[in-house]
Amino acid sequence: MTRPAPPIPTLRQVPTATISPRRSFAAAVLAGLLHGPAETLPISSSAHVAFVARLAAGRRGRRPADPETAKSLEVSAHAGTLAGLAVGLRREAWEVTRGAVSDPRLTGRAVGGILLASLPAVAAAFGLERQIEDRLGGDATIACGLLAGSAAMVVADAVGSSPDARDADADPATDDDRARDDDRARRPGRRWQDATVGDALAIGAVQATALWPGVSRSGAVLTAARARGFSRADAGRISAALAVPAVGGATLLKSWRMLRRLRAGTIGPEQLVPLVAVTVTSAASGLAAAPIARRTLDGLPLWPFAVYRGGLAAALAVTDRRWNAPR
Repeated sequence: MTRPAPPIPTLRQVPTATISPRRSFAAAVLAGLLHGPAETLPISSSAHVAFVARLAAGRRGRRPADPETAKSLEVSAHAGTLAGLAVGLRREAWEVTRGAVSDPRLTGRAVGGILLASLPAVAAAFGLERQIEDRLGGDATIACGLLAGSAAMVVADAVGSSPDARDADADPATDDDRARDDDRARRPGRRWQDATVGDALAIGAVQATALWPGVSRSGAVLTAARARGFSRADAGRISAALAVPAVGGATLLKSWRMLRRLRAGTIGPEQLVPLVAVTVTSAASGLAAAPIARRTLDGLPLWPFAVYRGGLAAALAVTDRRWNAPR
C-alpha cells in the first residue's frame, strides 16, 4: 500500500529567515524618519511602521529576531517624535502654560477633560492590547483600519462643517462676550473651551478605537471632535492635548516591560540598537515636522489625508497579497 505524497509546502509553511541586524537597523532608521510627519498628520504612523516592516521582510518573508522588541519600535518612535515636537513647538507650549497660569479655573476643566477622555483608551489598552495586536496587527487588517478611518474622517468633517453643527451646544451666557463672538465668526464651530463631560467621553471612546492599527489616534480624535461640532483648529488642539497622556502612557508601559526583560536576561543589549535608532531618528523627524504640526493646529480639511490613507491601504494590501502568496 503506497503512502500519500506529502503536501507541497507554501511560503507560510517553510521556515523563514530572520531579519538581519543590518536590515533591522536600516528599517528602524527609515521608520523613525517617516514617523514625525506621519504622527503629526492623521495618516496613521502605525501603518507606516507596518509598511516599513513589510519592506524589511521582503519577498522571503523574513521575521524579526525578537517579535516583542519589534512591537516596541512603534512606541519608541512615538516617544522620540513627542520629544522632537516638544522642542519644535516650545513657543506654543509656553503660550499654553501662560494661559493656564492666568486662568486656573479653565485649566482645571481642561485637565479634567483630558484625563476623562484618556480613560477609555487606558482601559482598552490594559484589557485588550494583546488580543488587538494578535488579531488586528496584520497588513490586511491595518489596510482595513486605514479605509475605515478615512471614511469616518470625511463624513465627520462634512458634518462638522454644517451650520447646525457650528451652532450646536452654544452657551448663551458666553455669547455676550464680543471678542469671543468675533473669534467664532472667524473660526466657525465650537471652541475647545466649550467642551463638556459628554464631549470628553465621546472623544475618548473614539480615541480608544485607534488601538486598531491603521485607524490613527490623531485621525480618530479629529473625527470625533469634528462630529461633535468643534472647529477644525480646535479639533486639532484637542488632538494635540490628548496626545501627551496617550503616547506618554504607552511609552511608560512598554519601557517597563522592556526593563523587566532586561533584568530577566531574556533580551540582549544588542537587540536594543533598533530601539535607540528609531527613537533618535523619530526625534529628529518630529523636530523637522514641527511646522507641519503648527499648520495642523490652525485647522486643515481631512479629505486629502483620507485619499492618501486609501493609497497606503492599497499598497499594504498589494504587498501582503503578493509577498504572502503560495509559491
